[in-house]
Amino acid sequence: MTIDQTSSEYTMNPTISLAKNQIQTIFNAGVLAADPAQAVRQALHIKSDKLYLASDHETGHRSQRSEPWSAVQIIAFGKAACAMASVAGEIISPSLMSSAGIIVTNYENQKNVDSFNVFGAGHPIPDSQGVFAAQHIAVRAQQAQLGELVLVLVSGGGSALIPYPPDSVSLQDKINITQMLLGSGANINEINCVRKHISQLKGGKLAQLTYPADLHALILSDVIRDDLSSIASGPTIADPTTFTDAIEILTSRNLWKQISDNMRLHLLTGRDGYIVENPKPGDPVFDRTGQALVGSNSLSVDAM
Repeated sequence: MTIDQTSSEYTMNPTISLAKNQIQTIFNAGVLAADPAQAVRQALHIKSDKLYLASDHETGHRSQRSEPWSAVQIIAFGKAACAMASVAGEIISPSLMSSAGIIVTNYENQKNVDSFNVFGAGHPIPDSQGVFAAQHIAVRAQQAQLGELVLVLVSGGGSALIPYPPDSVSLQDKINITQMLLGSGANINEINCVRKHISQLKGGKLAQLTYPADLHALILSDVIRDDLSSIASGPTIADPTTFTDAIEILTSRNLWKQISDNMRLHLLTGRDGYIVENPKPGDPVFDRTGQALVGSNSLSVDAM
């Protein structure tokens, strides 16, 4: 039998053709579930001029969150930030948005989006443009008022894209430790634990800055097992890790003696209680926050 004959029989075989179509349908379902724009479109709705947000609960069920918010501020960061923010901007009325939204993404994905200020920043190594963008986010968060909503769109890469080290730690210190961790074999949860303790936004601090305004995050996961506190280092999520955990990670990866004196002093000062820990589960600041996981590997597998 020739190759042409085999190919012809393959094409004519209805069972094989059906299986091929089914496989293509399964694959497409997984891809669609991971599409950032589609993820936001399914989680964000306007009904009778009222905004509804998909909301996940600790019990595992999903509901919708809605309040008579007087204004909405949109902050998006991550490699999918432009795609996510573009859809949110289409759905939410310009009259409800209190000001131009903020987008921070990697240079390769940077593009103009109507009604947004778009910042490009370094990834996976943070840079000064990322610090500049992170400072804008911090100012915007602090401007939010009671009765307003800060809608945060989170996707992979956010940890590197919005670096905002404390005053005692330089950007170069942060760049060095990021490079060391990436080269050490540390997993993403370990890397982000350290990042959360050398940042003014990560580890729930963005939620802290936003309070007492409401905050809701739509999150696209790039982390195995979808640990929300690790995705983009969890700026809107309570941080269960500690300064002690960060020190132990650096020690176990043989990096403790390699990091700068400033970095060591900062982490030790935090461990000893002279720097306030990141907000933990149960902190009142999270009474006004909500979130929904809108895309992940597990959601794509479920869709398939």
